[in-house]
Amino acid sequence: SDYVFLGISEGLPQDQKSLILAPYADVRNFIYHSQDKTDRKKLTKMENDVDINQVIHWAGIENRYFVSALINRSNLKPYLTLSSAIPGSGTIDLRFPFHRERGKDFFELDIVGYFGPKVVEHLKKAESSFAEAVDFGIFSVICLPLLKTMNFFNKYVGNYGVAIILLTLLIRILFHPLTKKSLQSMREMQRIQPQIAKIKEKFKDDRQRMNKEVMELMRANKVNPLGGCLPLLFQMPIFFALYRVLYNAIELYQAPFFGWIQDLSAKDPYYITPVLMGIAMFFQQKLTPSASVDPMQRKMMAIMPIIFSFFMIPLPSGLVIYILFSTVIQVASQLMVNRELSKKGH
Repeated sequence: SDYVFLGISEGLPQDQKSLILAPYADVRNFIYHSQDKTDRKKLTKMENDVDINQVIHWAGIENRYFVSALINRSNLKPYLTLSSAIPGSGTIDLRFPFHRERGKDFFELDIVGYFGPKVVEHLKKAESSFAEAVDFGIFSVICLPLLKTMNFFNKYVGNYGVAIILLTLLIRILFHPLTKKSLQSMREMQRIQPQIAKIKEKFKDDRQRMNKEVMELMRANKVNPLGGCLPLLFQMPIFFALYRVLYNAIELYQAPFFGWIQDLSAKDPYYITPVLMGIAMFFQQKLTPSASVDPMQRKMMAIMPIIFSFFMIPLPSGLVIYILFSTVIQVASQLMVNRELSKKGH
């Protein structure tokens, strides 16, 4: 069959002028939307072209913050060809089956091109499903309200770093009742650990009796073995969603905070916030009740702040600021709960 091809390219040498060219420094994925689903393919060298023989609504090439795409508004529905013949480059071609209407001696296509930042509102204006070009993953339902809230704070404070801190504070305040319940449960569990250890020693040869005695001890002390975990599980989707927002939001691209942090989308140039994160995590561990008496496990936990600090080094500074202040607020919450329980004699 005859096809009409319309394509765009990213990352080709500047002397190749035959295609629309808008190279980015960090071209990563092919992205396309078909059958009500958005798919991505890693932009790597391919020996042969890849044909996507599905009806394509839009297709493009992206990095974390920008996308170049063609959006089809024609009655004719195209297929797609992906190519990465040159390392680090990518070409997409929309393949329209050649069709000329009776009585017309021309072939008409209605295509919109989008070349620019992944601002959700702009993407939606171009095409409702095009907002999926921002890679929020399975948490998109939660991510969009979080992004709007961060933008709301920035509207009034004029600094995305401060907006991140305010958003983190808001989330921690909303979840404080669950956090408090979790900390109280862990503290109570720690309090009865010596009694549990005695039961385990006494009935070490009778596991069924041991489990029964432990459960009765917990019931008598009104301790829920899952009380420390369940409240945290309810919070995890929110914290993962906020992570995705801060990792992918174009709003942080080249947005300054204070002092040495002049781009919230780039890593901390002096590694100050990752180090502070490790220190905050160290204090958090000291304050968190632990039910474990295993010395090896305690040693592993002791080096976790150092490991996490190294993990933080390459991450965008806006994301590290969120994790840092979330940890600081958690430490403050633990101090409050510990003081309250101490007054009650626990």
